Amino acid sequence: MKETVETIRTKLLIYSALSLAAFVPPFMSLLIDIRPETESISTWFQRSGSIMVIIAIWVEFKLLSLEGYISPSGTAYTVPFDTPKYYTLIYKVVSFVTISAAISGTLIWGYGDIVFN
Repeated sequence: MKETVETIRTKLLIYSALSLAAFVPPFMSLLIDIRPETESISTWFQRSGSIMVIIAIWVEFKLLSLEGYISPSGTAYTVPFDTPKYYTLIYKVVSFVTISAAISGTLIWGYGDIVFN
């Protein structure tokens, strides 16, 4: 797949927004009361962690498609050689935020109900 510098930049911006969006479900579960009457807020918060993990893992897989263009040892030579220099830091930050979202979502999914007890 031939990527240009502009599409790499655009994809990194989209993936960074999506990685930050992974943190939204737990906050929305606390702020907006859309839960069923039979559910407690602690259970609803706990379930929001699973959505957070799904979003984070999906974004991480999408990020892996750009790794060949970011990594200096990548095989995608269709972009200028200075592309890795410009986007390596952004790629690493987005990847770190995404992995942090996956870890946080896993903790919320497993222990989110304890916060309210």
